[in-house]
Amino acid sequence: MPAGNESPANPLAGRDLNRRHERRTDADWLAEQRTHETARFHLVWKGTFSVAETGTAPLTPHVVEDLIGDHPPVLLGTLDGLTHWVLDVSHHDRSAIEDVLPHGAMLTGLRDSAAKLPPAEANMLAFASGITTWHARHRFCPNCGAPTTMRAGGHERHCDACGSTHFPRTDPAVIMLVTDGDRCVMGRQAIWPQGFYSALAGFVEPGESLEDAVAREVKEEVGLDITNIRYHSSQPWPFPQSVMLGFHATYAGGDIVPAPGEIEDARWFTRDELKDARAMGRRGFPVLAPNISIASVLIHSWIDGLVP
Repeated sequence: MPAGNESPANPLAGRDLNRRHERRTDADWLAEQRTHETARFHLVWKGTFSVAETGTAPLTPHVVEDLIGDHPPVLLGTLDGLTHWVLDVSHHDRSAIEDVLPHGAMLTGLRDSAAKLPPAEANMLAFASGITTWHARHRFCPNCGAPTTMRAGGHERHCDACGSTHFPRTDPAVIMLVTDGDRCVMGRQAIWPQGFYSALAGFVEPGESLEDAVAREVKEEVGLDITNIRYHSSQPWPFPQSVMLGFHATYAGGDIVPAPGEIEDARWFTRDELKDARAMGRRGFPVLAPNISIASVLIHSWIDGLVP
């Protein structure tokens, strides 16, 4: 954990990538950058990415030339002197993609690879995952049903039939650790691994503030009232295209009643219990959230007294 009162950085988050917003509509610049020697293409195949042991494994322009076809790449931005793109190759056979991967690279899911990637690269793949998911789900216009085409370096889709333009969307979700002195509430879903407990979470509904969503989700999931809702930090969560907004909140009343069909179990855990569980890793109880998740940051920050 970091020194002082500073909470750890959230996984998958980062500011190093320059997303080059000002260049997205510059067709000449985009065309030049796609074939330049500094261009790098990150392949995504059905939710998996080209990743090596030491980091991402992007390809150079001449290697991906035959893979592009009618599926143009999306501009991610510039980082360390290179222009990064993401290319969805899910329409190809897996074997054809594996044949062109750099030596030592393999197609790996972001959940499995993010923890071992440098932070800037993990953030870039989170971006790549979210944007390619959006494109896959918006090939047709939601207004009229006609096909849409990519624009602005992959950051817009346009419908020629009705003239509408569509932009990438991100679904906001809140995640919160409810505390009462030296104890906190965590819950588990039935599909989670045995012994795994985590912070409560849920999606923000239309017409709802973040604070209202926190209070509603806690009440719905475990039947508790809360107060003193405090924003902590956020994390991109591209599974498939969300942003997790982290909060701490204070218990105000009620007894734990897990929501049937949603929460299998919820209970209070003391700070000392969680310290012991952390020391034991996956052999302890409860099993805590993996480091890839903002839930881990919320929980460990509280365990170590970095937040009240």
